[in-house]
Amino acid sequence: MTLIAQKMSYLSMKGQVISQNIANADTPGYHRRAVGDFNKLVQSQPKHAKNFSDAFQASPHMVQKTNEEINKEWEMVDYTEVSTDYQTVTSLYRRWNTALKSVIGKN
Repeated sequence: MTLIAQKMSYLSMKGQVISQNIANADTPGYHRRAVGDFNKLVQSQPKHAKNFSDAFQASPHMVQKTNEEINKEWEMVDYTEVSTDYQTVTSLYRRWNTALKSVIGKN
């Protein structure tokens, strides 16, 4: 799994967590959940892994419950940022894929 694919997986998971926060904002006893920063999560992975995909996989254990109340407006702003980042990474992935195909002659 490439770094780009892992970033897409991370952003997808983060978008799901934000969606759950918005959906449960009015649920009594529900507290905001958050996903850590991608760069910090990557840096915290074992250095001895054979490759990056062995070291990092977006997974539910990266989601942490906080004691914060949910602010729907801020969650929606966060979701917009995640969506924009996902579109950017997807565009980079398409360009990389197109360049790779061009190099190996499979246009």
